[in-house]
Amino acid sequence: MAKERHDGSTDEQRRERESSMAHAYEREHEVVEELRALDELKNAFLSALSHELRTPVTAILGLARTIENDHGRLSPDEVREFMRRIASKASKLDRLLNDLLDLDRLRHGMLAPARRLGNIADLVRHVTDELDTPDRERITLDVDDVLISIDHIQAERIIENLVMNALTHTPPGSPVWISTCEEGGGVLFTVEDAGPGIPPDLRTVIFEPFRQAGMKPHAPGVGIGLSLVARFADSQGGRAWVEDREEGGARFRVFLPSGPAEAP
Repeated sequence: MAKERHDGSTDEQRRERESSMAHAYEREHEVVEELRALDELKNAFLSALSHELRTPVTAILGLARTIENDHGRLSPDEVREFMRRIASKASKLDRLLNDLLDLDRLRHGMLAPARRLGNIADLVRHVTDELDTPDRERITLDVDDVLISIDHIQAERIIENLVMNALTHTPPGSPVWISTCEEGGGVLFTVEDAGPGIPPDLRTVIFEPFRQAGMKPHAPGVGIGLSLVARFADSQGGRAWVEDREEGGARFRVFLPSGPAEAP
């Protein structure tokens, strides 16, 4: 029989209360640590976002004011080059804002896939041709003519983000390879690089929002691209992952299953 204490409780009840209080304290400590980590993540994101927004905006303003105050000193070729650079910086801003909006829409389940039948090789070539970067010469394609029903807009964003990630976080001039093939009732996209690779313990973290684990220090970006890759893949019933490239570097892969095409 449990011994009754002076407050009317038994030893067993006392132990239960102490255990409950200890569990509550432990959980409170965990919550505090989670909030602290989230606050640090928020601050890091805002700092990176501020830099990513300020840099192209400053360049656009500088170039536009130079043209505005031209007074005939710039040649037509120089004006065209300045306009090209303005368009390039504006495209970067547009891509960043689209990434932020899409990430929020995906988080709230507001961006359902719209599948249609199409040729994956054509899709990949279109994306690489339209990339706004002078590093396109670093890219090598090995794409099969796969006719499959997926969300082509999301697939384009997946490829674009994977390729830009590879170009950004690898040494200048190093190669990037893109390949596709039909596999398991869907399509497998592969983007490989000859960079430093991703440590095994960070291969999940890099697909979380606002993370850049394993990347070179002070690399540009706010850690959205790979998160969008994973979420676009998930929204279509696929998945994204990264593994070692045998010759050195990283191999990012995305599998998208084929689904019923929507009526035109």
